[in-house]
Amino acid sequence: PDICIVFGGPAPTFLGEHLLATCPDIDFIVQGEGELSFLDLVNALNASNPGSFENIDGIMFKKGNAIVKTQPRCHVQNLDTLTHPSKYFRFQHIAMSRGCPGNCTFCGSPRFWGSKPIRFHSPQWFFDEIQSLFKKGVTHFFVSDDTFTMDKQQVIDLCDLIISHKLPITWNAISR
Repeated sequence: PDICIVFGGPAPTFLGEHLLATCPDIDFIVQGEGELSFLDLVNALNASNPGSFENIDGIMFKKGNAIVKTQPRCHVQNLDTLTHPSKYFRFQHIAMSRGCPGNCTFCGSPRFWGSKPIRFHSPQWFFDEIQSLFKKGVTHFFVSDDTFTMDKQQVIDLCDLIISHKLPITWNAISR
């Protein structure tokens, strides 16, 4: 009972009210891009006097019988300022960008990441992530990125880095 349960990702972003209403064990939902909202939430929970969670953008929680939804968090504009997830995790699915200019009715990407502007990691940041994962034993990557091929030069620069470092990996990309 003393454990704080936080959900995040696409499903909680789009179904936050439903999840909070039907799953009484969920304490918080982080909506949309979660890195900064989750950090603020963890810092507030660890504070000796947590204060008001209403001041943390991008979260939902229950206050009594009411569901509180705070202001949306602004998107991270410079993706290279984010910590490399490979520092903490091992995974194969990677993405170089966030956002999509398409407005496909079957896809939640623009609603989750935003549609404008499309934001890219630099080829160097993305290569460093791949190299870090390679050192953890990952040799095949799935580029799960709606707009990976949108900036042709970015992809060429990334490929040049992989080739120049003779990184023995394989990858495939799903892209618009």
